[in-house]
Amino acid sequence: MVLPVTVLELPVADIASDRDALNALAEVILNKDPAERRQWLAELSDDHLDVVSMALGGYGEDGIGWRADPLSFALALKPGAFRRWRYVQLLARKFRHAVIGKSKRQIWNIESRYGKSQWGAQYGPAWGLDFDPTLNLILSSYGDVLAMENAYAVRAILREHVDKVRVTLEPDRQQINRFKTTEGGGLLAAGISSAISGFPGDGIILDDPFKDWIEAHSEARRNLVENQYRAVLRMRAESEDAFIIVIHNRWHEDDLSGRLIKQMEDGTGEQWDVVRLPTRAEAPNPDSPNLIDRLPDPLGRAPGEVLEPERFSEKAVADRALSIGSYLSSAMQQQRPTPEEGNDVKRAWFRLADRMPDRADEWISSWDMKLKDKEGGDYVVGQLWARTGTHVWLMEQLRGQWNQPTTVNAIALMAVRWPECTKHWLEATGNYDEVMTALSKPEPDYEVSDEIAGILAMTVEERDAVNDLRRFGMSGLLPNPVTDGSKRVRMRGVTPYIEAGHVHLPARAPWLGAYLDEVAAFPNGTHDDQVDSTSQALTKLLGRVAPRKRGQSPQLEVAATTV
Repeated sequence: MVLPVTVLELPVADIASDRDALNALAEVILNKDPAERRQWLAELSDDHLDVVSMALGGYGEDGIGWRADPLSFALALKPGAFRRWRYVQLLARKFRHAVIGKSKRQIWNIESRYGKSQWGAQYGPAWGLDFDPTLNLILSSYGDVLAMENAYAVRAILREHVDKVRVTLEPDRQQINRFKTTEGGGLLAAGISSAISGFPGDGIILDDPFKDWIEAHSEARRNLVENQYRAVLRMRAESEDAFIIVIHNRWHEDDLSGRLIKQMEDGTGEQWDVVRLPTRAEAPNPDSPNLIDRLPDPLGRAPGEVLEPERFSEKAVADRALSIGSYLSSAMQQQRPTPEEGNDVKRAWFRLADRMPDRADEWISSWDMKLKDKEGGDYVVGQLWARTGTHVWLMEQLRGQWNQPTTVNAIALMAVRWPECTKHWLEATGNYDEVMTALSKPEPDYEVSDEIAGILAMTVEERDAVNDLRRFGMSGLLPNPVTDGSKRVRMRGVTPYIEAGHVHLPARAPWLGAYLDEVAAFPNGTHDDQVDSTSQALTKLLGRVAPRKRGQSPQLEVAATTV
């Protein structure tokens, strides 16, 4: 089959003016067998596919044919109901690539509430059946209910817009979980544990194979999901041209996406087009051994840019991350789950204490500062540490998305609460200079504002003491220039102390869970401010452990701290 030369030679923007060429192209395409048509379409560029959609489906508001992909299709059927977010355009294009055979194995990983089911399991299949009414599609999920909800949505779209779509449903074959088209295509919906037999699949869409966090963290359930995928769903593929799309929010490093990606990387599985859409864009790490860390942002976003800023701003995304903790945020928001036991640092290495020491050989506070002029997203962390011999104790932690005045008073508050601490180490980055100047300079008439006192939960006595400290100026402030390697290198320098059981945490601290989540997720977590404060404190209290050979015990000797 050859495209009419007239169409090929025209720029896409000018094609609308050549109706004769479009009509000729449409006639050639529609006279071909559907299987041959799909094979031919798979070899076309996206620009030429847009030309095809113009020929077959008229024109959309932006000059692209409304049958180009599921998004254009949905906008034509329901004008104004959807936004052309970049990530939605990407998912719609990927679904088109699946149907035409250009990308027959896809994994979509994106946070819930961003429409992954809407485009992958509802408008996507409806568009697919309109594009080729002979297609037989299988919709599956963790259970029958969600699978049938998706199928119901597909059927409703086709029924509601029967005057616009090209596909017609068989009058007596329109059950929710199984319906047929007059052209021989159709759709079957069933949960992943249900029997799926007697129905061939030209396309298989597995949307949310896990119901929730509990299911995904059950090894038995993860095994069942993989076994059902391989033994049931995968076996329903009608031919080598059949496409498969696995769609789900990441829950666990060993979930279905994790297993399929791992098998692809080690050569024991199929090749997949992995569409990972973290809620906040991340810079790729080309040196990482993990595929998902090496992938560039598919939308070309700058690090920190969110998916849908008008609905979920950077602050809203950061607040959600704080509420669910680093472990779940890394998986559910960033689509980069970490091992439950931890990455570089294991949870079990910390010692939880019901009782903390009253006396110590040395006391310090350690502060991780934030970038200048950023009140949202970044955190300030202050930790109070005590050392007894080669054992250290994290006595208290203050953490918040604070501006400079609040940060200054948080440091003063820590000094008030722990008068035995006379060394306060501040990371010399970000707004360090301004904070150091504000703390060390006496302000005779200083008064803590009601707002700051409330944010830091000061008692009346603490507020009075902070006022006194600020009026006379604070001493014991020590800069810590960051000149010794990456965050990971600095943390690895003190990790042997944690592994040896020399780092103790208060078992009942309200911040303990978030702290362990972040340290266990590092270096792949959403935040690392608590990690930075910890590595700084342990370096000052204990020094660094020299690299050692595998199996060799670390020499845990306290290093002299130079002030």
